[in-house]
Amino acid sequence: MENLAAPKTLSVKEQNQLKKDLVKYHLYRVMGFVFSFLGLFIFILLYIKFVDGDIEVFMRKPMIMVILLVPFLPTFLFLYMAQSSREKANKFLEEFSKPDIDPDMEMPTSRIPDKDEVQQENGDAAPEGKARKDDTKTKDKKDAKKK
Repeated sequence: MENLAAPKTLSVKEQNQLKKDLVKYHLYRVMGFVFSFLGLFIFILLYIKFVDGDIEVFMRKPMIMVILLVPFLPTFLFLYMAQSSREKANKFLEEFSKPDIDPDMEMPTSRIPDKDEVQQENGDAAPEGKARKDDTKTKDKKDAKKK
């Protein structure tokens, strides 16, 4: 483990920027949901005022469709701003969390060694083509159980 570089630390300026981005994300997201409820309320009021069950009004005045969607514009704006500030924070965190690994360092393998490999490392393996005494005993026991 001598080849690992020292862990990265955040400067005060970087910590403040990260906090600012995350606070913006949460604030914009909450404001987006608040404006979505307000937009829904205003949408219902405008629908009752302009449409009031008369669906043909959309054919006569197509601009009403745009008028009914305008109350949701602040919601989309705040949710877009929240997403962009979250992406900024994620990008910063990804850059910060990349590990510094020495390319010459030997990486551990995640493969589990076979039984034969372990026996060969321990010197317990039988020569190829010949079975160990333990192996023949277990085969005899298995054969006896089958009968």
